[in-house]
Amino acid sequence: MGEARATGALGFDLAAIALGELDARFSFASRSFDSAAGAFLIRSLGGEVTDLAGRPWTLNSRVLIAARSRLLREELIEILQPISRILPQY
Repeated sequence: MGEARATGALGFDLAAIALGELDARFSFASRSFDSAAGAFLIRSLGGEVTDLAGRPWTLNSRVLIAARSRLLREELIEILQPISRILPQY
């Protein structure tokens, strides 16, 4: 992976993934109103949006992993799973 950055606006970042301007994004506390439209755009354009277990992201999911490719999403999950075990549950 290269550099990491996030704007602080999950919906904006998800739109950037759909447009090809950002490769991936994660959130440990996603809210459906911030994520639904972006998740739809990403999936419609061939990207991946899942939870930390790799299951499809739903409106009830707390963790969101979004990426332009399956390989990148899987790499991100591999990195984040150990970290998630030490974070407080929301």
